[in-house]
Amino acid sequence: MIFRWQRLQPLFLLLGLLILIFIPLQAQDVAQSLSTDETMTGTLSAENLTDVYRFDALVGSSATITVVSDAVAGILLTDSNGATLGEVASENGTASLSDVTIASSGQYYVTVFAASGDGDYDITLSIKGAAVDVAPTEIADVSVPANDDIVTSLAPSTDILINNGMEVRLQWDAEVDLNLEVRDPRGNTLYFDSRTSPIGGVFGFDANGFCEVISAAPAETATWQPGFLPSGSYEILVFYNQSCESVAQATSFTVSITVNGQALDTIQGVIQAPPSPTVNSVYLANFVVATDGTATVNSGGAYPDTAINQLSIPAADLVASAIPITRDVVVQGAIFEEQDFVVYTFGAQADEVVSVSMNATSGNLDTLLQLLDPNGNLIAVNDDANGTNSLINNIRIIQTGNYVVVATRYGKGVGGTEGEFELLVSETSAALPAAIADLNLPPGDIEVFLTWSTNHDLQLLVRDPVGQAVYDDEPVVTSGGLLAANGNVNCQASDGNPVSYIYWPLGLARPGTYETEIWFQNTCDDTRIAEFTLTIVVNDRVAAVQRQVINIGDKYVLSFTIASDGSTVTAGAGGFISSGTAPLDIANETILPIQAGQPINASITIDNAFDIYAFQGRANQVVTIFMEATAQTLDTNLFLIDSNGIQIAANDDADPSQITGIQQRPTDSLISNFTLPTDGEYRIVATRFGTVFGGTIGTYRLTLQSN
Repeated sequence: MIFRWQRLQPLFLLLGLLILIFIPLQAQDVAQSLSTDETMTGTLSAENLTDVYRFDALVGSSATITVVSDAVAGILLTDSNGATLGEVASENGTASLSDVTIASSGQYYVTVFAASGDGDYDITLSIKGAAVDVAPTEIADVSVPANDDIVTSLAPSTDILINNGMEVRLQWDAEVDLNLEVRDPRGNTLYFDSRTSPIGGVFGFDANGFCEVISAAPAETATWQPGFLPSGSYEILVFYNQSCESVAQATSFTVSITVNGQALDTIQGVIQAPPSPTVNSVYLANFVVATDGTATVNSGGAYPDTAINQLSIPAADLVASAIPITRDVVVQGAIFEEQDFVVYTFGAQADEVVSVSMNATSGNLDTLLQLLDPNGNLIAVNDDANGTNSLINNIRIIQTGNYVVVATRYGKGVGGTEGEFELLVSETSAALPAAIADLNLPPGDIEVFLTWSTNHDLQLLVRDPVGQAVYDDEPVVTSGGLLAANGNVNCQASDGNPVSYIYWPLGLARPGTYETEIWFQNTCDDTRIAEFTLTIVVNDRVAAVQRQVINIGDKYVLSFTIASDGSTVTAGAGGFISSGTAPLDIANETILPIQAGQPINASITIDNAFDIYAFQGRANQVVTIFMEATAQTLDTNLFLIDSNGIQIAANDDADPSQITGIQQRPTDSLISNFTLPTDGEYRIVATRFGTVFGGTIGTYRLTLQSN
């Protein structure tokens, strides 16, 4: 391998020089978007000597890029100006640039160089630290209302006669799929998947929808028929769904609004292409219909996902305007055009666990909560926890002092929803089990505790976002996860109540989805009922607490996801996986066809835990079904259901000797040489370990064979 690199080094350096010239001018036109902690696959050949990828990173973070393949000679990392940040040759089939410090926020480029011959490769990006800039961001010309000027109630929206109806029209001139959405003062919404509303609203054609039919002059409209319509604020949202061309580009658009036959000021805007499929690019605006029928437009502005972590005004000004409140006492407030945030403060002691909730009680208010520590640092934020209501749940107080709550709305200053709300700060220290409070265990950014009070051997396992699992047979993984306590292992009774503890030390938390599993491994001759408590703490916030009774052999699975900015953690519902397909909403799932001998490529995601395929079978027909994971962490799982809805076959992990797939993963699934009992339609459920409770994701190949 060293000899091959020496032979190719002149080519690598020449290509590197070309890339330095090429990137600032052309990389935006050819580079593929690279998402953190998601493995992508590329192909190099004599006709394609290099591939270029781009990603966004913020100052103070560190990037690690790993490429695995014998077809790769090396990789090069550059900034948007073409300056080299790192380069490395491939050794033993792997090229890795580790912990490259990002000196300034912006876009970066990775170039993958071919070695010799054709070949595929896997590339993975990991970014640690400084995931988002949470420093307070000042917005000019914002006045802070004095406590005496805070409005706590609003006049209700009233129906007024609009003889000529209303219309909102979005127009653009690029091969891009933009989406229009309008939320009325009653909270109803109109967009391509919600085409009518109770107040007479109708949504028109979905222009360039999913890039299936491209229009020369795309336009989308939301209209309301003449009659009585509510006064108040109508929020306009423009989403950049996807580019219908190979290169995503910023797109100019125009929004025209007509109220009762009168054209209002048009909104001219530009919306940027989202940096990745999981990030929204949104432009917000609104128009307000007064009780006399007149209307005014607020042109709004862009609201990227990262804006959720920005403060409306400097932290010092927020503290100065904060209203003292008492914990466990509900306070009322209101958000509207002239008052788009209200600030409260409460005192807390170190090691307390508190929750903050904000629930809309009128209008179309889409709430948003931010929490600042005594030093003015933003330590927690939540947009939607329950519908459009917000909840900062079970956050552990680190420092004694006064904490500041910012109660606002989605979009903040550029948003358009209005309404009254109720806010409550409550102490939830009971959410942290007493068995944990006094344990002398090492701290971490991610802490997973399993506690119980019997002699049973319960096994704790946590799988990280790249698929590595920490448990008693693998106490350490490369992402930093460690098994620090293992209660009652092999029926060796613990001193006191047993505790198992898996953690990622401080500074090692990475975004993505983690999967926890509890397995009742052995009764250890204890006839008592086994009941466990699972507690998950991320960045000193209690993300989930589950108390369950478990039977011998059962497995309980719960996943939790750390957002890319690290500020929010979302825990799944959790459940026992011995119930097969019972937790799946099969009745409302789209049924897809599958033909014998024709493989299907699809994916399991956080939001899509399973797919269902149907085929016509005959009595005594012998079939083989193979589900092979082709990328990322997916741990496949297969079920076969007959025409009566009865599960007749299943497989999670196939016998490795029978797997013939490309990857040959031991977690692939195989239902081999199964004889169908009757004629009729059979359904294949392609899912993952844990089904809706699991957390692994990735692409898969599904094959049906018939003998």
